[in-house]
Amino acid sequence: MKKIILLVSIFFIAVTQVYAARHIKFTLVEDLCYDDNIYLSKNNRISSIISSTQLYADYATRLPGTNWKVSVDANIGYHLYSENPSRNNHMNAGLGVTLGGRYFTLGDRVIYTEEGISAEIDRAKRITNIASLTFRTPLSRKFSLALLARDTLYKYLDDDYENLNRNRIDLGARLYYHLTAKTSLYFSYLFYSIKYEKSNYHNSYGHEYSLGITGKLAPKVTGDARVTYDMRRYERDNKDVDLLGYFVSLKYAPTNRSLLTLSGSRKMVESSYRNNRYYVSTAAGLKYEQKLWRKWSAALGISYENAAYPNAINGVKRTDDYLRITPSLTYHFRENLVATLYYRYRCRWSNFDYAEYTNNRIGIRIKFYF
Repeated sequence: MKKIILLVSIFFIAVTQVYAARHIKFTLVEDLCYDDNIYLSKNNRISSIISSTQLYADYATRLPGTNWKVSVDANIGYHLYSENPSRNNHMNAGLGVTLGGRYFTLGDRVIYTEEGISAEIDRAKRITNIASLTFRTPLSRKFSLALLARDTLYKYLDDDYENLNRNRIDLGARLYYHLTAKTSLYFSYLFYSIKYEKSNYHNSYGHEYSLGITGKLAPKVTGDARVTYDMRRYERDNKDVDLLGYFVSLKYAPTNRSLLTLSGSRKMVESSYRNNRYYVSTAAGLKYEQKLWRKWSAALGISYENAAYPNAINGVKRTDDYLRITPSLTYHFRENLVATLYYRYRCRWSNFDYAEYTNNRIGIRIKFYF
C-alpha cells in the first residue's frame, strides 16, 4: 500500500510542475450519500452517511521527433463513514502509464483497492498490476491483424486472503475483415493461464474463441458484439469446462440529445466460494441518457446478473440473482462544474437464504474539472 501511495503522490507532485503548460487535466469528485445497508446483510442492516473524495489527473504529450504518444493518469481517493469509522474508512489509488505509436500500445497500470465488506469479514487490501502490449497492422485493404499480450497480478496484502493471490497471462490474436471503413467482422483466439500462489486447486488454462462485429453496425448504432466459446482445463484434476458465451456493448443515439446503451455478457468468473472454482455470470444492462434543458440532463440505468455455481453445497447448487436500478438528475453549472443527484437500488436474491439482501443509497455527486 505504501508503494502505490508513494507512486501516486510523486506523480501528483510532478504534474503540478507542468500544469501551467496545460498538458495535464485534473478532476475532483466529491460524493456525499446515505446508505441503508453498508454490510449488504439480510438481518444485520446498518446504515451510514458516506463522504467520498476522489482526485484524478491525466497527462498526455508526444515524444519529440516521433509520433509516439505518452500518457499518464493517476487517482487517489478516501471514503469516510459515520458508522464505525475505524473499520469502514478506506482509500483507493491508481497509476497508469501508456506509450502508443501508430501500430502498438504498451501500458502498465497499478491499482490499490480495499474490497467490499460483509458483517463477518473486514476489508481486504489488494494491489492489482496489469501490464499489456497490443500490436495492430494492416495486412491488405480488407484485412488487418491485432496481437495481444497481457499479464495481470492480484496481490492481497492481508495474510487471511493470501490464498486468493494469483497471476493471469493472456496471449491472443484477432483477424479483422473490413466490411466498410467503419465496420469490421473479426475472429479472435485467446490463450490464458491462471496460476494461484498458495494452491494449485484453482490453477487452470484455456482457449477462448470468438466471432464478432465492431464499429458502426447500423444508422446511429455503434459498438461491439461477439459470440465466445471458452474451453478451460483445471490442472489438478484435469477437469474440462466448456462455456458458450457472448459480449455486447452497443450505443444507439436517436438524436444528439439522447443516448441508449445496451450491454451484456456471459462468462466464467473466478470464485473462492466453498468448493466452487468459478461461477457462470450472465448479465444484461440498459441505460438511457437524455438532455432535458440547456443545463439539465437525466439518466436511468437498469442491470441484471445471474451467478450460477456449478458444484452443489449439501446437495444444492447455489444461484444468485442481482438487480440494480439507478436513476439520476444532473445540473451543469458551468462546463467544468457538474452536480448529480442520484438514487441506487440493488438487491440479491438467492436460493441460499442467508445470502439475500436489499440496499438503498441516495446521494449527490459534484465534479469539478480544472
